[in-house]
Amino acid sequence: MKRDIVLCAALWVALTVVGETLAVRYEFQPPALSDRAEHIREAFHVLTLLGIPVFTLVVAALAYSVLRFRGEADGDGPPLLGRGPVPLAWLAVTSALAVMVMIYPGLTGIPKVVRGGEADLMVQVQAVQWTWLVNYPDYGLSNLQELVLPVGRDVHIEVTSLDVVHSFWVPAFMTKVDAIPGTTNHVHLRPTATASYETEPLMRLQCAELCGLSHARMQIPVRVVTEEEFQRWVAERRQRAVVSPTPAPTPAPGTSTLSLVARNSRFDKAELEAAAGQPLTIELENQDAGVPHNVSLYRDKDFRGVLFRGELFPGPATKTYRVGPLQKGTYYFRCDVHPDMKGTLSIR
Repeated sequence: MKRDIVLCAALWVALTVVGETLAVRYEFQPPALSDRAEHIREAFHVLTLLGIPVFTLVVAALAYSVLRFRGEADGDGPPLLGRGPVPLAWLAVTSALAVMVMIYPGLTGIPKVVRGGEADLMVQVQAVQWTWLVNYPDYGLSNLQELVLPVGRDVHIEVTSLDVVHSFWVPAFMTKVDAIPGTTNHVHLRPTATASYETEPLMRLQCAELCGLSHARMQIPVRVVTEEEFQRWVAERRQRAVVSPTPAPTPAPGTSTLSLVARNSRFDKAELEAAAGQPLTIELENQDAGVPHNVSLYRDKDFRGVLFRGELFPGPATKTYRVGPLQKGTYYFRCDVHPDMKGTLSIR
């Protein structure tokens, strides 16, 4: 028995050395692109280093037992009583590790992640089945479907939900908080590097709480830009909102006018048709009280090539979108909040 214990211990030490070496020498965590993410990343690294010996002990004991005692007679072996210096030493070591983890990175790390303070930028994020609506109250911007933040500025994000429980999660920021109807939760962070979803897939705002049929598609892109780019983006968004023309009560001559009704998160039509080479007007009547809808046009049925993106608005209300003349072909429309609300637009 002593020989078996010595060999198993040797295997444990060997596996632990290999595991700790790999954890120290190789980068296995995603990049931390915010100050809070750096603290979380550090805590995860410490817990990994402490967890490797426990994991390798289990693996060593299982592997040695399978290889050493394979093929022996059935039945239980002699009982092993938990007495003597080894169990006591194991209890003392594991208890000390548990207390240490509670203190560091637990009690010392949590305040670094959740603490608030003065913020340079306020952002309000609302979850709705199945998208995120981003508002910048300081700049008068609302109902955006992209989270854009300036690098190096302290950001305070207020998170809530308009319908069911969702979860605000940006993997690159390693930040997650529940979005609960009637409750406002808070996220504080400072982006530390410029990045975008186009080059870094972890730069996305993803729902991490099962919330319905389109939960997996409930994500919007996140961008961290320089201060100059952020101010330019804000100015462009504000200018676009100011110069958007108010639709005339009656369409201009030669304009193709289409109508859609959104009710119970469904469009009343799945097929639309209009003439080629003429201005196009789409009138959307949203009958769902408090639920945002819109109409966007895409070039492909996978809804990747955006041709026109209509403004989101809650019901009951009606909005008219003006789209430039389209060439002959088949296009696809949908509500960006509810991807299952979709159809085909034929231009003839």
